[in-house]
Amino acid sequence: PARLGAVLFLDSGCQYTSMTPPASAVELAKKRNDQQIIALELLVAIALALSTFQGQIRGASVVIHCDNTGSEAHTHTQEA
Repeated sequence: PARLGAVLFLDSGCQYTSMTPPASAVELAKKRNDQQIIALELLVAIALALSTFQGQIRGASVVIHCDNTGSEAHTHTQEA
């Protein structure tokens, strides 16, 4: 089964969160039928990380790494 995860590295250590993706996000990815999961990773996984760790990253410069380079590239001009 699909699983999303996010890790936050800070000077004080690291934190982790994970969740089962919403069925609607999985269906969106399936409808593409081209083996790409950019919608799932960009819309849900990165949002999971930003919302989970918003208190720790507010006002900070944030570097996002994702195992999908297309998904990661979409975040380069955004701010936390």
